[in-house]
Amino acid sequence: MPLPAAVAQPLLFAGGLIATRALSLVLLPVYARYLGPEGYGQLETVVVLADLASILAGSGLAATLFRFAGTAEAERRALGLALVVAGAALILGQISAPLLAPLVPGGADVLSVRLVLATVALEAVIQVPLGWLRLANRPVGYLMAGVVRAVMQAGLTLGFLAHGYGVVGVLAAGTLGAAGQALWLVIWQWRVGGSAVFDRGSRVMIAWAGPAVLSGLAGFALCSADRWILVGASDTETLGYWAMAARFALVVPLILQPWQAWWLPQRFRLAETAPARARRLTWVGIGLAGLATLVVMLGGPVAIALLLPPSFAPAAALVPGLAAIACLKAIGDQLDIHCLSRRHGSARAALATGIAGLAVLLLGPLAAAQGPHSLILLLLGAWCLRLALLLLFGWERQSEPQPGTSSTR
Repeated sequence: MPLPAAVAQPLLFAGGLIATRALSLVLLPVYARYLGPEGYGQLETVVVLADLASILAGSGLAATLFRFAGTAEAERRALGLALVVAGAALILGQISAPLLAPLVPGGADVLSVRLVLATVALEAVIQVPLGWLRLANRPVGYLMAGVVRAVMQAGLTLGFLAHGYGVVGVLAAGTLGAAGQALWLVIWQWRVGGSAVFDRGSRVMIAWAGPAVLSGLAGFALCSADRWILVGASDTETLGYWAMAARFALVVPLILQPWQAWWLPQRFRLAETAPARARRLTWVGIGLAGLATLVVMLGGPVAIALLLPPSFAPAAALVPGLAAIACLKAIGDQLDIHCLSRRHGSARAALATGIAGLAVLLLGPLAAAQGPHSLILLLLGAWCLRLALLLLFGWERQSEPQPGTSSTR
């Protein structure tokens, strides 16, 4: 019996994300073999630069498309804005690479920085066509775009590593994979949705996307800056252990992906029309997050012992703590609807900014004094604080019936 479209489409969208992330997990033993802890740590320091640059270059582009979607003109403007942002990011990134390379904690060569910034510019383009595929209910195209890129990038990575290109080879494979995906997606949207437009109407989109950059920078302090702080306090080998353990902790959101593919598009509607049901489903999501975390806490150290070289054994001790952080983030993503559904949705950005500022102020000294395990404790405290504030500012108010709705549905 065929699945209903309302179920099949979210599963296909989730399948695209799961396939790409699962393939990256499969490559972890390859990275471990060819790079070792120190090389993997060096790769991670450059990847963190990509996280920061992607926030500045592309944060909010897909959300802007979702916000203004509804007319072909708006979708063409979103594509035009993405192309302009990507072009500017590509030029500025290549010009500034020699200046940025010495500033990367742990050190980075100019070629690596050039490659990672080029990938960031391409990702800024990719966001909008992928969002358009979701809006146009084209799950097969979305799935193919992700899987083809993942397979192509994996093949290039294996080839470059086998020929001794190391970290530069991994980054080059990422750039070529992003270039292929960007070219395919832009041509597809251009042919089906019309040519890109950048005009006066695009200014409204730029203004709306601004707060997303602020929220993204706050999230960077909680989700990525810890790696730079850690390498500044220790060495790239320790960062390699941390980064490998963090990859296994990412299995938590991977397990939750099918649930989120169904729940996240539904949550705003249910919060307005059936708040009691929305609360119950929120608790279901929290329970699933707890189960996924338990699986990773128990299975992650075993997988590291079986799949990775003995040189990565210290990473196993970091997996439970990093999995707990992933769990708290997933729970926060379940609870943030109760803030976002309020009249002032910017509460989320202000909340993230406050917590991120506190984390950044405290992470450096603590990491320098105590090392990675104390860093985990501090991050756990920061995410717990975020949850407490989400409950304070959103959950209790959500229990009050909204005008024109019933809480008993």
